Amino acid sequence: MVHIIMYTVLSFLMLFGFCFKKNEPFRRKALYIVVVCIIFGFGIEIIQGSLIRNRFFSWKDFIANNLGVFTGMLIYYYYNKKEITW
Repeated sequence: MVHIIMYTVLSFLMLFGFCFKKNEPFRRKALYIVVVCIIFGFGIEIIQGSLIRNRFFSWKDFIANNLGVFTGMLIYYYYNKKEITW
């Protein structure tokens, strides 16, 4: 549950941070943020599984991270529907 909340906040804030680029379509910003967040989450899981003692790689955590990313994007989309251009 913590993973979902943290990645929801991360993706929402990243989208909010990119809002100053009004001329760039939402689809491009969303794709960029999804890719960055997924790579970030996967990287953290790999580091956790290989470099930190008593910590393990978890597919469940990775899936929860991705659910959080998409949840944050949906929340951003619903709050800013009028301003979003595809």
